[in-house]
Amino acid sequence: MMAQQESAVSPSRNTVLVVEDEVGLRFVISTVLRDYGNFIVVEAQNGDEALIYLRSGGRADLMFTDVRMPGTIDGLALTRRVLQDFPNVKVMMTSGNLLQEERIRGVPVFVKPYDVDHVLEQMNVMLAVPSGEHS
Repeated sequence: MMAQQESAVSPSRNTVLVVEDEVGLRFVISTVLRDYGNFIVVEAQNGDEALIYLRSGGRADLMFTDVRMPGTIDGLALTRRVLQDFPNVKVMMTSGNLLQEERIRGVPVFVKPYDVDHVLEQMNVMLAVPSGEHS
C-alpha cells in the first residue's frame, strides 16, 4: 500500500505526500524529491490511500496530487477534504486535463507533462510560507 517513509524525521526536512496512480510518474517525482535531499517522501497510489495515511496521523507538510485517479475519491475531492480537515497541509495539484471551473482557489496546478524543476521550486516557495498564509 504505502511506500516506505523515512523514519528519521528532521525538523528541517519537510514531508511531501505524493498521490499519483501512474506508477512511472509517481516514481519520477518521488525520486527527484528524495534526491533533492530536503524532503521526506510518502507515496500513495490514490486518494483513498492518502486519506488513510493522513487520518492515521501520518505527517505531511505538502501534498502533491494528481486530479484524475481511480478509487472512491479523486484528486479534486481529496484536495477539498485535505484543505478542510488538515489545514496545515499545503496542496499542489497536477493534471493533464483540468477544466478551468475545477480549479481550487489558492492551489497551484501543474499541467502534465510538467517541468519537475518548476514543481520543486514551487514546493520550496510554498513550504517557506507559514501555514494558513498560502491561500
